[in-house]
Amino acid sequence: MNVKKKLLIVTPYMPYPLNSGGNISQFEMNDSLRKNYHLIIVFPLRTAEDLINFVVLKSKWEDVTFYPFYAKRFSKIIKALKQVPSVLSRLYNKLESTGKEINETDRFVISSTSLFRSRRIEFDKAFVGHVKKVITEIDKINAIQVEFFDFLPLIKYLPKNIPSIFVHHELRFIREKRELEIIQIDLPLLSRLQRKNEEFEFFWLKQYDQVLTVSIDDCKLLADRIFPARVTASPLSIKYQNATPVTYKFDNKLIFLGGSEHFPNREGVNWFIGTCWEVLKAKHKDLSLLIIGKWGAQDVKQYENFDGVKFMGFVDDLFSVMANSIFIVPIRIGSGIRMKIIEAVNHGLPFVTTTVGVEGLSFKKDEDCLIGDTSLAFASRITEIIENPSLAQELIAHARETLVQGFSYENSIELRKNIYESIF
Repeated sequence: MNVKKKLLIVTPYMPYPLNSGGNISQFEMNDSLRKNYHLIIVFPLRTAEDLINFVVLKSKWEDVTFYPFYAKRFSKIIKALKQVPSVLSRLYNKLESTGKEINETDRFVISSTSLFRSRRIEFDKAFVGHVKKVITEIDKINAIQVEFFDFLPLIKYLPKNIPSIFVHHELRFIREKRELEIIQIDLPLLSRLQRKNEEFEFFWLKQYDQVLTVSIDDCKLLADRIFPARVTASPLSIKYQNATPVTYKFDNKLIFLGGSEHFPNREGVNWFIGTCWEVLKAKHKDLSLLIIGKWGAQDVKQYENFDGVKFMGFVDDLFSVMANSIFIVPIRIGSGIRMKIIEAVNHGLPFVTTTVGVEGLSFKKDEDCLIGDTSLAFASRITEIIENPSLAQELIAHARETLVQGFSYENSIELRKNIYESIF
């Protein structure tokens, strides 16, 4: 009997429930890898809801060893975040003194950007001690894998004699560059912050033995500045669960999938509702927009006066809610891949996206999907599908074929296993 190799995974996000792209990507990958490796997973549990979800996850993965860190918050991270409003206040005061005005879009992006937080990652001593204790208690760990930018500097606390892997779900420096590209006011301070954050990101990436990106595009961007052999693309995918052909008939609804905790989602929804929605409603009065995922009460209240916009929260039967809709991906910032697009294609939906939204995936413009990068273009592309049922069917069929050929679940798992075999 072969003994499974031991892989310790340390992640800031428990891979359940499946209410975000990050959770889905972790769950789908680990759900298969646990058959070949002894997975040991460490993550924080902060709320009573987390505890309930943890019980469900344990029942699904009985062959996985869990070492959750029980804490309501990481005090040092919270302390660092509290400094952000004071920085913003000084920034706004400086702009006002020069007579510069900030429009609503710029204010929205600046107030939510990660630029002020990216280098303020401090780990609670108790959490670091927890991770070190796990490493000591587990006999012969073969490799340690850290996930997400939030935990990037954790490498400084890990032993040098165990191979280290970092899974980079989203290149932070690319996301922040794109945030600066969509604001209209010239702020040299923000540009300086972005450059310093980029240096910080690459410094810590270079400390790992291997860096895995979730897209080939991201891999190319990193390989130019990190020794190429230490950066590998490991694309993610989702199991296809609906083997029978899906019949499609548009039911006057658009779907956005994703929560507000991920700022690119918030910015994308804000842009779409603020600049595209009324244009679409003027032409299609019965149209509704269903936003699926966890959104804060303040975000929901912000859009309560927009007719037809509904926040659904977490839904148990995603397939039924999404059926016969047009899937929208109005993402203008970020990197990596949008797992939500793979979800849409798996559900047999046509999708409209921005160029950034479909980046890292091999879907082709006007064949697998429609792309619009301005408000007018994005709304027009949605109208094209609404008014042309045969176009919807063609997009669905072509996208499904592209997914199977280039991003099949089986291929993504085999590639990851091959990468691991080369490391440990």
